[in-house]
Amino acid sequence: MYLKKTMTLKLFSPAFILSIGTLLSYILGIVRDLFFARYYGANAITDSYFSAFLISDIIMIIFVSSALLGLVTPLFLQEREKNKTAGYTLFGVFFATILSVFAVVSFIGIFFTPEIASFFFSVQFAKDPELFTNLVRLFFITNFFFAISNFIGNFLMAHKYFLSTALSPLIYNIGILVGILLCADTHGIYAAAYGAVAGSIGHLSIRLWEYFSEISADKKFYPSFNWESPQLKELAKSMAFRWITVGTLQITLISIHHFSQGFENNDGLYSLFLYARNLESAPVMIFGFAIATSAFQVLSLLFAENKKEEMSQTFYIALYKILFWTIPMAVGIYFIGSMFLGLVYNISIDSSEYITLESILLMISFAIPLESILSLFVRTFNATGDTKTPMLITFSQIGTLIATMFIFKYILFDVSKILLPATQIGISYVVSFIISIAIGYFLLCSKNIISSHLLEDFIQKTGFILSILGSVTMGLFFYFSSSYITNSYFNIILVSLIGAIFFCAVLGIIWKKNILRNLKQML
Repeated sequence: MYLKKTMTLKLFSPAFILSIGTLLSYILGIVRDLFFARYYGANAITDSYFSAFLISDIIMIIFVSSALLGLVTPLFLQEREKNKTAGYTLFGVFFATILSVFAVVSFIGIFFTPEIASFFFSVQFAKDPELFTNLVRLFFITNFFFAISNFIGNFLMAHKYFLSTALSPLIYNIGILVGILLCADTHGIYAAAYGAVAGSIGHLSIRLWEYFSEISADKKFYPSFNWESPQLKELAKSMAFRWITVGTLQITLISIHHFSQGFENNDGLYSLFLYARNLESAPVMIFGFAIATSAFQVLSLLFAENKKEEMSQTFYIALYKILFWTIPMAVGIYFIGSMFLGLVYNISIDSSEYITLESILLMISFAIPLESILSLFVRTFNATGDTKTPMLITFSQIGTLIATMFIFKYILFDVSKILLPATQIGISYVVSFIISIAIGYFLLCSKNIISSHLLEDFIQKTGFILSILGSVTMGLFFYFSSSYITNSYFNIILVSLIGAIFFCAVLGIIWKKNILRNLKQML
C-alpha cells in the first residue's frame, strides 16, 4: 500500500506534470508549425507574421516577464513569511501596478502601431502596411492576455499548483491550429493570428479555473495600488536591465530580421531561419538546458558549502554530459536536418527555399552544443548569486551577432557576394556563441568559480576526444549514405538509427564492457 502511494506521488509530482506538459506542448508546437508551413509556406506574409509578434513580445518582456522571472515570487514569499496578509497585499500591488503599466504601453502601441512598425521593421512594413499593422495590433491583444495569465501562473506555482501551467501552452497551440484549419482558406494569415488571440484567452482561462477552484479565500490576492511600496521600488530597480538578459532571443531575432531584409529577394528568409532554429532548439532544450538546470541545483549547494574543488568537478562533469549528447545531435542535424524539415514543411528539394534552409541548418547545427554550453555557464554564475556577469555574457553574444552581420554587410562585401545570405546569418549566429563562450569561460576561471587546471583532466579522463570520434564516425556514415537517402520519413529515421548504432559501436570499443554503465551515467 505504501509503495503504491509513493509511486502515485512520484507519478503526479510537479516535475512530472511539468515535464509531460512541456513534452506534449513541444510535440503540438511541431504539429502547429507543420500546418502553418503547409498552409502559408515561407514568404513575405509569413515574415510579417513572425516579425509582427516580436514588437508586442519585447514590450511584454520589458514590463512583465523581466519582473516575473525570479523577482516577483521571491519578494512575495519573503513578505508572506513575515506577515501573511501583507504578502498577499504585496502580490496584489505587483499585479495591479505592472499590468496597468503594461496595459497603458500596449494601448499606446496599438494606437501608434504604424509609426512603431515603420521604425523597427521599415522594410517588412513597406511590403504590406495594412497587414503588418493589423497583425501587430492582434498580437498586442494576445500578449495582454498572456501577461495576466503569467501572473496567475506564477501565483499558482508559488502555492505548488502546476496543472494549469502544464496545460496552458497546449491550449494556446490548439487555438492556433483550430484557427488555421477552420479559417485559413477564407482569412489567410489572419486565421493564425485570430487563433493566437483565442489561444491566449484559453491560456488565461485554464489558469483562472485552477486559481478559483484551488486557492482558498484567505490565500487569494486582490489588485491594489501602493506606489510607495519599498518592494515595488526594489522590483523596478531589479527590472531595469534584467529584461536584456530575459529578452536575448527576441533581440537576436530582431537583429537577424533586420539583416535578412537587407538582401534582394529576401521574402521568406526570416521564416526559414525560424523553421531551422525550431529544429536546432529541440536538442538544446532536451539535453543542454535540462542538464544545465539539473547541475544548477548541485552547484548552488556546493557553492553555499564553499566546496570549490567539488563545484569545479561538477561543472566539468555537466559539461561533458552536455557535449556527449549535443555533439552527435549536431552531426545528425548537419547531415539530414534539411531533408527532415523539407518533408515536415513540404519544401521541394529542388526549390530555392530548400537551398536556403539547408544553408542555414549547415551552420546553426554547430550552435547546438555551443548554446547548450552557454546555458551551463549562465547557470554556474547564477549558482554563485551572480546575475550581472550573465548579463555581460548576453551583451557579448548579441553584440558579436550584430558586429559579425555588420562586417559581412559593410566590410567583407566581396565575401558576402559569394556567400548566400542564409550562410551569412548562420555564420554570424554561430560566431556570437563562440565569442560569448570564450568570455564566459575566462570569467568563470578569473573569478575562481572553476579551476582551469581541471580542463586537461576533463579532456583526458572523460573520454571526450574519443566520444568526438564516435560522432565523426557517425557523420562519415551520414555523408556516404546521403546520396542513397530517399525523401521519406522511413528512410530518414532508418538512417538516423543506423548512424546512432555506429556512434554506440565506437563507444563500445572505447568503454568496452562498461558501455551500459557509462550510458546510464550520461542519462
